[in-house]
Amino acid sequence: MKKYFSKIYWLIKSYLNIDLILILKSTKNLPKFFYDFYKYKKIDKYNWPLEFFPSLLDYESEASSNIGEYFFQDIFVAKKI
Repeated sequence: MKKYFSKIYWLIKSYLNIDLILILKSTKNLPKFFYDFYKYKKIDKYNWPLEFFPSLLDYESEASSNIGEYFFQDIFVAKKI
């Protein structure tokens, strides 16, 4: 049975480019996103026109998962100064 599901998972991921594991992980974080969104809207007294793009997989990732991310930000800011 496990072999059957792994083959289906591989077919869906390779041909349709859909990762079912990431979809399940992101749906797990949906309640937290809506709770945080509700808290922010409650605090926001001026109704600023902000757009929200939920990154549901960021709740579990580390801040420095991309090695050069902050390094290049620092170089960019240093050039501006």
